[in-house]
Amino acid sequence: VAGDQSEKQFTTSFDNLYGHPFGEGWGGTMADIYPICMFVLAGDLNNDCKVDLYDFALFATEWLAEECNEPEWCGGADFDLSGDVTLIDFAKLAQNWLIDCQANPSNPACVPK
Repeated sequence: VAGDQSEKQFTTSFDNLYGHPFGEGWGGTMADIYPICMFVLAGDLNNDCKVDLYDFALFATEWLAEECNEPEWCGGADFDLSGDVTLIDFAKLAQNWLIDCQANPSNPACVPK
């Protein structure tokens, strides 16, 4: 059954991507899949070195949150550390919208860690 073999081949290749098994009981983290960003970029909530729709989605889950505090500051969405996720925080995300520190590390918004 050729279809089953090609499916198994794809699964095997995917399961061993970057040397990590992605099957049941894997126990890894997203940091195991994506390289760690070597820059601090306000608005980059998923630490992939860019501010994009993924960050906006994470920000939206914290929108108007109150009582943010250390160490998480509402998932990092409270950029100004005011204790609340407000329009001021959204403005910071918008200011760095589509900045990619991997593609353009010389951008002034990309601060080395």
